[in-house]
Amino acid sequence: MTWVGRTWWELRLLPDWKATDETDCLTITRSDDGAFQLSGAVKTASAILLSELEDMCREEVPSNAVQTPCNFGQFQGVAASYIEEGILWQKFWLAHGNLMVYATYNGYPSTWGQDGTHVLSMLGSLRVIPSANTLPS
Repeated sequence: MTWVGRTWWELRLLPDWKATDETDCLTITRSDDGAFQLSGAVKTASAILLSELEDMCREEVPSNAVQTPCNFGQFQGVAASYIEEGILWQKFWLAHGNLMVYATYNGYPSTWGQDGTHVLSMLGSLRVIPSANTLPS
């Protein structure tokens, strides 16, 4: 089993998917028709509240996008889905304590039909890296 991630978090990479560590995010792909990207941030003052994630979501997605609560692995948060210029966007704002993971999938709607189950499965394995000791405060 292959785990990929960043300093504080990781998820299980499924077979036939490739992870590329870029400057701003981790990009996971299976084809050129869709991309699953993840990045993280730490809030130093306190734990991240669900209302803060909802605010971030509301500020970024079109007004017709529906927000839904979600839980993946050790994280909980909010998700939104919408289509813009023929591209499907699935966005997730997820928190565990003071750690936030922002995940997006974008691609053709038909590609999500092929990739969606895998993306959600990988998100379901999302966890704080066990060897990372404690999150910064």
